[in-house]
Amino acid sequence: MKLEQGRELVRLVRGAAARLTIMRAGQTGARAGVLVMAACVLLAVSSIVFSVATVPLPLAVAAAAASILVAGAIAAVGRSVPLLDAAHVLDLNLHLEERVSTALEVVTGGAPRSSLAPRVVADAERALLTTGIAAVISLRVPRVLWWIPALAAVLFLWTAWLHGVTIPGTPAHRTAEVIRKEGQRLEQFARSLQSRTRTDHMPATRRLTPQIRDLGVGLQRDRLDRAEALARVSELSQQLEQTRRDIDERLEARRPPPSRESGVPPDLLRRQSAQRQIRQLQELLSRLRQDPSSASRDALERLGQITASGQGSQPARLQQQLQQAREQLQRGNVAGAGQALMDALRELEGLDSLLADAEGIKNAEQQLARSRVTLAGGSVESEREAGRETAQPGQSPTAPGQNRPVPEQGGEATAPPQGPNEGTAAGTGQGNEKLGAPTPRLQATKTPQRVRGAQAEGPAATSEIIGAGRPGTARTHVTGVSPAVIAQADQAMTRARTPARYREIVRRYFQRLARLR
Repeated sequence: MKLEQGRELVRLVRGAAARLTIMRAGQTGARAGVLVMAACVLLAVSSIVFSVATVPLPLAVAAAAASILVAGAIAAVGRSVPLLDAAHVLDLNLHLEERVSTALEVVTGGAPRSSLAPRVVADAERALLTTGIAAVISLRVPRVLWWIPALAAVLFLWTAWLHGVTIPGTPAHRTAEVIRKEGQRLEQFARSLQSRTRTDHMPATRRLTPQIRDLGVGLQRDRLDRAEALARVSELSQQLEQTRRDIDERLEARRPPPSRESGVPPDLLRRQSAQRQIRQLQELLSRLRQDPSSASRDALERLGQITASGQGSQPARLQQQLQQAREQLQRGNVAGAGQALMDALRELEGLDSLLADAEGIKNAEQQLARSRVTLAGGSVESEREAGRETAQPGQSPTAPGQNRPVPEQGGEATAPPQGPNEGTAAGTGQGNEKLGAPTPRLQATKTPQRVRGAQAEGPAATSEIIGAGRPGTARTHVTGVSPAVIAQADQAMTRARTPARYREIVRRYFQRLARLR
């Protein structure tokens, strides 16, 4: 029998096989999506005990959808339903008693030829066309797929209400304590850095200090896991790095050739030299304003010393301004020299501000890098600390003397950090000397004595001191003043050594002494 006589039957059976393949692929993909979503929920629940990161809800839904597509595609390609299996399904659902499968075998050559074969094929085609493949095998959503919205709702509620909750004594709780301690340390560092920006002109550092403080407060206040804490620290680190690059570019434009005679970092040498030159220029400006005629005599020599001391650390623009000031002094133009010195002073102050910002941003980057290292391995370090604290709970701190702990000889001692960060880590020394005998006390009786004398003339007043004096608080913030104000204050103190309200009292005092003599 030829294949053309059963072409319609084969087409109908192939449609049924395609529908069965789609249904099987959808069932497989739905199961894979449910497994992925259940794993995300289980990971979120286990975060109360173990230090694991909770998968965000959008990422979990995306992962479930991707698993549905991938698993369904693999099942559709690798596990397609054969035509004969589809024919058996049609026979079973339509109660045709294997008429479709027999006709398919006749058409494909799987059964011996017979005179009744055309009638068998025609009967199977007529039965399938009468009923319809869509009515027999309908495409519907797998029931297991409804577990994905339910698990997504559970994950949403957990993230909204129970995210960050830990059980005391578990690795997750110890990691949370490490995050909180890092937040306290960053907040303290931000406060110290902010107090430093009040004394030094550090505009870029002053703008970033509140963000460091907010980061520390957020690590203490919010319930974060390790991944979220590291993400916040890394985000601020990138911002600090970008700011440092901008400052480095501005410094590179003013950077002189590096000095090869010293191993000290050039930036440190430049800042020390800039601060010294600022003080020298302020003093020189003050002297020029107080006494221009006499101060201009040695101003040329002082300018030469300033230029020589700043050799290798002065920008080209500053050197031009100092050279202009020397030329003005040589011509006798004190006002022009003072203006050139003011320009040089502003240039030095701007350079010192950039160097201070670079140092402050670098310190902040080091603190954030330390936080990243601590948070990345926080659970291991916290477990070691907890083990050391709970190893001997009943033992009280021992007094110095013979019961001192013996230092370990096995490992090498960790060297303290060098440079500007020296003194920030714990010491490695051990004090093994013994305390001596207590200092003997003098056994004496206290005899109260009263010194009598003649009371001076004039009004007298008595008062009782209730307690020790209390230091006052500053009413205004400390701010920098111009050299002109400093010079005026020095002149006022030179002219009036005695306050005005006490001058009459002092005059009467010396007049009375003169009469007594």
